[in-house]
Amino acid sequence: MNETARDFHLEELKQLRQDMAANRVRMETLAQRPLLVGAAVFSWIAIQGVGTNVAHTWCTKLPSQLSGTIWFLPFAYAVLPGAGTLAAYWRSTLVARYIRSVESALSSIGSPC
Repeated sequence: MNETARDFHLEELKQLRQDMAANRVRMETLAQRPLLVGAAVFSWIAIQGVGTNVAHTWCTKLPSQLSGTIWFLPFAYAVLPGAGTLAAYWRSTLVARYIRSVESALSSIGSPC
């Protein structure tokens, strides 16, 4: 491997490591925020959707068309970003494999000094 190719691969490794760090931050964000949003939406639905009537018995304040399906909304807030986290994890795995192969190729050549 000539000097130009080696320099290219070293710079590529730097960029890929930065990409891996950004992916870690993205995975953490995608894992944390949707759980908070889902909990907030669930709380809002519970507070706004359930109440008591004049006889002080529990009743739903939501329209009957929404009363069953609206409870899946917080679940969707948790599951859909989970798919994004899985995609970011898969991308990180592929990049890590590539980094390993480039590093092994560069280490087999030895140091330039």
